[in-house]
Amino acid sequence: MIKVDIEKHEVRVKGKEVELMPKEFQLLVALINSGGKCMTRPVLMKQVWGVDAQLETRTIDQHVARLRKKIGPNSIETVSGYGYKYRG
Repeated sequence: MIKVDIEKHEVRVKGKEVELMPKEFQLLVALINSGGKCMTRPVLMKQVWGVDAQLETRTIDQHVARLRKKIGPNSIETVSGYGYKYRG
């Protein structure tokens, strides 16, 4: 179970606090706030990094890989050819 406290900038997985880098935290919050909907890489780039989608989007993939290591491999689903969605 993952618990996120946005105000305290804390993430707990199975009761243990997990340290996330600022962009990892913002990415996780964006995915959680999507309500289970799939988010494209360009939308995530805009929301988390504030940059236009025409830039390299491998950054998203790298951050998702790090998040999966920290919060669990099944917490974020890859939607092939489209983007990612939070599975909790």
